[in-house]
Amino acid sequence: MEDRGLRCSVKTSSSGFRIASTATSPRPDPVPSTFVEVLRDWGCNWLWDNLTISGGFDWVAEAISDGSLLAVTDGSYIRELHPHLCSAAFILECTKGRGKIIGHFSEASLAANAYRGELLGLMSIHLLLLSVNKIHPNLQGEVDIVSDCLGALCRVSNLPSYKIPTRCKHSDILKNILVNCRDMTFTLLYSHVKAHQDDSADFNSLSRKSQLNCVCDYAAKEDIRTTSISDHLPKSQPFPLEPICMF
Repeated sequence: MEDRGLRCSVKTSSSGFRIASTATSPRPDPVPSTFVEVLRDWGCNWLWDNLTISGGFDWVAEAISDGSLLAVTDGSYIRELHPHLCSAAFILECTKGRGKIIGHFSEASLAANAYRGELLGLMSIHLLLLSVNKIHPNLQGEVDIVSDCLGALCRVSNLPSYKIPTRCKHSDILKNILVNCRDMTFTLLYSHVKAHQDDSADFNSLSRKSQLNCVCDYAAKEDIRTTSISDHLPKSQPFPLEPICMF
């Protein structure tokens, strides 16, 4: 008898029946060839449900290599609409026009606030960059990571070398960045821009970093405004590469 690689034989003897079975070794999982496949392999893909990529996949590594990659993020929190929901949006863009990645998502959490939204956006960028580094393990270059939250930028760019204090706010996000994203082979630069610059200045007059930050701000707010949830808090979900989490 044979079924899906399983071979089973039944032998009789004077003492009764003996069943011997063998199975072929499972085929190894295919090696990811793009950073998107790496993200999928990590699981917990809810962060990437609204991911849009233009220009293919190879341009991201090329932009890191020649220092032309901007990675911009912003977070949002609207207590009046959803007190237990915060959101983040991010854009990775090649300043030489090779391509662009746009993403946004909301997270349900009892710890939801504007600061957590900012950290979620920074974590998403770090995970995306890590997935590119997995495909190109010796990649050199630099990335400019941009946010309008100076506190979040300072916290992420100055993480301790060994562990996050247990009582540190939003330690789950910071631990994920610290444990998984600290050994990338290229340089991460961190830049601050003033928030909501389009409130007082024409959008076309802003720097590209500020323009992308304004776009992220709008996308993060829209993600909350268009989210329909019941009176019950939706289940929180683990992050990619987070082996253990408690809610």
